[in-house]
Amino acid sequence: MPNHVENIITLKGDEKRIREMLEAIKNDDFGLGTLDFNKIIPMPNSLNIEAGSRTDKGLKAYSDFIDVYVFGRNAEDALNAIQNIPKEIEDAFLKQRKDAMLFNILSFMSNQLLGKGNTAASIDELYLFLTNMTAIEYIRNAMKRVRKKDSSIILASQNIEDFLIPSIREFTKPLFSIPTHQFLFNAGQINPKEYMDALQIEPSEFELIKYPERGTCLYRCGNERYLLQVIAPDYKSALFGKAGGR
Repeated sequence: MPNHVENIITLKGDEKRIREMLEAIKNDDFGLGTLDFNKIIPMPNSLNIEAGSRTDKGLKAYSDFIDVYVFGRNAEDALNAIQNIPKEIEDAFLKQRKDAMLFNILSFMSNQLLGKGNTAASIDELYLFLTNMTAIEYIRNAMKRVRKKDSSIILASQNIEDFLIPSIREFTKPLFSIPTHQFLFNAGQINPKEYMDALQIEPSEFELIKYPERGTCLYRCGNERYLLQVIAPDYKSALFGKAGGR
């Protein structure tokens, strides 16, 4: 929860019972007036998946950062200190926290795809992950392994240019070659050669989707090619809208 969000809880009733409850749910490190959610509803073991050096380093860095402001303080003073952390200092650590949280999500996906098996994971707006090399490497490796457990990963994104940035191009290239099934739509304003090279399609195939046409796409599965016209039922068309999903 960001520091600018504050929850105020007011307790009314028998003072003795209230104090017993506060004692039962307090954080043992900071004492009365704090809340340890794990004492209310223990975290499921399936979510206890922090693993790997990157996650440990990210969590430790943020923990050390917070400890500077709360060490040796009571609950009230610690809360005030956290609420008044200088913004420029906090921003420097938010990226590490974001990376740690992202890695936990990917770890959870891996646990379901490889541990449980027979599971599908869908990652929409994939371009949002392209600035994080850890995420790209994780997704790429998972795509190669999950099929052994009868699982699959579905990737979706819009502009191919996002994947062709020189600094990440070599990392994103396998994301186009690994999938068994591909649905390729009109590429928009892009150099045709770059599009064909990235997706390894022939000029004749590119011609099929060269111009935008709603619902039309090139479907590839192994050596087979199909020009598909996707027609949504009326009730789905109403949900999609007529102006970019609005």
